[in-house]
Amino acid sequence: MDGTKVTSAIHKGVLIDFIADRSIVHIVTIESNHPGRGEAQEALHLLKKKYRGRRFTATIPLNPVAKHILDKFRISYPRERTR
Repeated sequence: MDGTKVTSAIHKGVLIDFIADRSIVHIVTIESNHPGRGEAQEALHLLKKKYRGRRFTATIPLNPVAKHILDKFRISYPRERTR
């Protein structure tokens, strides 16, 4: 995905920045103006519908809510390493 353009999508006050190529969609950020309303999940659902059949990945979730949403949508992300 080197050199691929970051695309921004907005749905109901949710901004998703992502990179899409032929086989993978990589989510860079998800930001919501109205946390707790389920709008981020709705936006992810629409994104997954649009790019059906592609593998979804994401950056490391920055909080437990983001982790929960990524896990719910089966979006892979780097896990913390344990020693």
